[in-house]
Amino acid sequence: MIRVLSVAAVACAMTVAIATDGQAGGRPPAGTAGQSYAKLTNEQVRTTILDACVVGQWQKSTSNRDEYANRCGCYARRVTAQMTPQEFDAFRATGYFADVTRPKAEAALAACKITR
Repeated sequence: MIRVLSVAAVACAMTVAIATDGQAGGRPPAGTAGQSYAKLTNEQVRTTILDACVVGQWQKSTSNRDEYANRCGCYARRVTAQMTPQEFDAFRATGYFADVTRPKAEAALAACKITR
């Protein structure tokens, strides 16, 4: 079941087409953050962060895809668990982590052993 979910996460991530840019957090396609992210629930924000992580890891990794899907899940859960409502709103508005969220994201990346 985990394998099916991780494959589904990779497929979903590819459809969403969010790529990371070497910073913690995903970057939406140009001009879409305000429109497409505005009504996301906190769970959908977590999934968006997970998708961006999986796409970034998939593009540069040759390791087992289940392994980085699990690490990305760890990362997304950790960072969103620490985000305040204002930080979620900032993410929804821009598609980026707020400056106050970046250290949390960096710590989550390290804790979940995700290399950038």
